[in-house]
Amino acid sequence: MAPGVRLDVEVCVETDALSLDWSSDESYVLEGLEKLDSDAAAPPGQGRQGVVVARIRAATFFGARHALESLSQLIAHTGPPPDGSSDGLLVIVDRFTVTDAPAFPHRGLLLDTSRNYYPPAYIRATINAMAQNKLNVLHWHITDSQSFPYESTSLPQMSAFGAYSPRETYPAATVRELSRFALSRGVRLLPELDAPAHVAAGWGWGRAAGLGDLVVCEAQQPWIRYCVEPPCGQLNPANPNVYRVLAALFDDMLKDFYDAPSSPVPFFHMGGDEVHMGCWNSSKEVLDYMARSLGRPKRRKEDFVALWGHFQARATQALDKAQRDMQPPQPDLPTTEGPLLPDVDADVNDVREGEVNSVLRRRQAPDDGPLAAQAAVGPVELVELPEVAEDIDDGLQEGRASPSQSGSGIPVILWTSELTAADVVQKYLDKDRYVIQLWLRAGDPLARDLVSKGYRVIVSTKDAWYLDHGFGNWKGNSTAGYLYHPWQVAYDNDPLAGLGGLGDVSRQVLGGEAAMWGEQADQSGASTKEMFLVATCWRGVGCLC
Repeated sequence: MAPGVRLDVEVCVETDALSLDWSSDESYVLEGLEKLDSDAAAPPGQGRQGVVVARIRAATFFGARHALESLSQLIAHTGPPPDGSSDGLLVIVDRFTVTDAPAFPHRGLLLDTSRNYYPPAYIRATINAMAQNKLNVLHWHITDSQSFPYESTSLPQMSAFGAYSPRETYPAATVRELSRFALSRGVRLLPELDAPAHVAAGWGWGRAAGLGDLVVCEAQQPWIRYCVEPPCGQLNPANPNVYRVLAALFDDMLKDFYDAPSSPVPFFHMGGDEVHMGCWNSSKEVLDYMARSLGRPKRRKEDFVALWGHFQARATQALDKAQRDMQPPQPDLPTTEGPLLPDVDADVNDVREGEVNSVLRRRQAPDDGPLAAQAAVGPVELVELPEVAEDIDDGLQEGRASPSQSGSGIPVILWTSELTAADVVQKYLDKDRYVIQLWLRAGDPLARDLVSKGYRVIVSTKDAWYLDHGFGNWKGNSTAGYLYHPWQVAYDNDPLAGLGGLGDVSRQVLGGEAAMWGEQADQSGASTKEMFLVATCWRGVGCLC
């Protein structure tokens, strides 16, 4: 293209929809052609100037934005000439046609801001980089056992007791600003409130506020008997105030994270992995509740899985309440016939008090000691919490399913766990409501089992897309399971691997997500590893474009 040629861009978007979810049309057509500029007068002694006209057609703003990113990638800078007479030129091809669409609707990156705090400026920079690479979901793992930096408007005690410091928090205004910032760049924030495990920091104020113990086995030692990773803590499923606290947190998070235009709320991540049976098995309150309310006086693994399923159903009911509070009242849905928590017939050994669950057994690391003293936040006051209906308990006794388990509410994402095992998942998780995020090794048969049962999945292959791996485990005593994998492995990882013969599973495999966990990574090392995913989840395996 000759010097002085102008670039004109024409954009045609079919709709004004600004919701970004798994059904959004992000496709586009980008065409460019150089022609003479009939409107510009030619400089003396030269012919008429040329103009490259780039035309973008897209169904949505998000597709048009992707087209603009692609257009920017067709422009290059020559650099200054050897004699330094100019700063160089911008050049663009004079004829092009790009017809493009993502291979998967979910192209995500997880940031763990609970183990290590990431300032909002870094999160904005990450969102900008994601937008340049057409990644569209920032999975924000915002809470965990180590810290609770999210500032809940309804429950300020959570961050007051749970944040590393008053400066290392995310106020509601910051979250809302980041949500709008992300959406304007074609990125949707996906909040994760991890539960019932991975809770400790921020949850210890319940008894002083008259709510009882919200968490059991908090900071217990030796930690290996009570949790997969210290500091220990698991929500108390026997305490009804737990579900009221969850409802208040969900209400705040839905309003903060989805303040930007979106109808309905596209999805919510409820964590749900690494529940340690030894923790619940150490609590008399929990064991009495299992026997009284669930009719499970034994301490078998299947009994604790049933308790876990019961917790998940009630927690989802709390999420449904928060969703209803965001919207005009809707007519009640009819209940679905069928048992809520049927018996599991598997024959497993009893889990004795203090015994480690063999499935979750880990090598013991040196004791971490008790939790550091909490910052002085003044007396804990009684709090007003929303009521969460008890109809799930009634349904348990009457043998019918809870409305919260139906597929009509916000899609709930859960990590793979013993609750998603192939032999129990259908007993506790409705395939039309729950999406399973697979943190499995490549080739694990569970992926095929879940897809064959009709579940939607998001792929996070741990030996390809866990970006914090490569430095040994966080305990510092082994490299097993945490091996380094080069970028070629990440590029070649196929979300559809192992699913041959199941027919068209394109609607069930929603896409992929890379994870930057924070036990051994912070902002100083995260940014260099995060953007490979565009190759696999935008255009498919083997297309480095």
